[in-house]
Amino acid sequence: MKIIYLLRHAEAEKQPNLDDKERPLTKNGFCEVIDLSKVVEEKNINFDLVLCSPAKRTRQTCELFLKNTNINLDIKTSSPLYNPTLNDFLQIITSIDKDVNSVLIVSHNPTISEITNFLSNSTLHFISFNTANLAKIELDLDNWQDTQEDCGKISWFL
Repeated sequence: MKIIYLLRHAEAEKQPNLDDKERPLTKNGFCEVIDLSKVVEEKNINFDLVLCSPAKRTRQTCELFLKNTNINLDIKTSSPLYNPTLNDFLQIITSIDKDVNSVLIVSHNPTISEITNFLSNSTLHFISFNTANLAKIELDLDNWQDTQEDCGKISWFL
């Protein structure tokens, strides 16, 4: 079994004169991540790999989340996670080394919602991420390369 944790970045500033990739978190965004971290810390989770979009808001979300859950892993930035398509997301997942059993991916909507529903076939209960939402999906496979539609189930959604 493989486990994927999908995290949408927290609330970001809306600054039209700033490049989208450079938009930082708002004060509320920082609070969202801290609140999420408190809930997640009780679940005693860990990851083998952390992948993150290069956007400032996703990096800030990821760094603060890891710090507040006492998870000490390097963050691997992946350019295709910035405004990815569903296929981009699938390519990233299927390229994960088979020795990795759990991964945290921090990215953007709408694709983070799309990939969650794709992997878990949530057509009856469509999952839509708000800022700083986190989903745990258990994939019924031994190798990331075998990732396909409806290969997993959502364990929880925060």
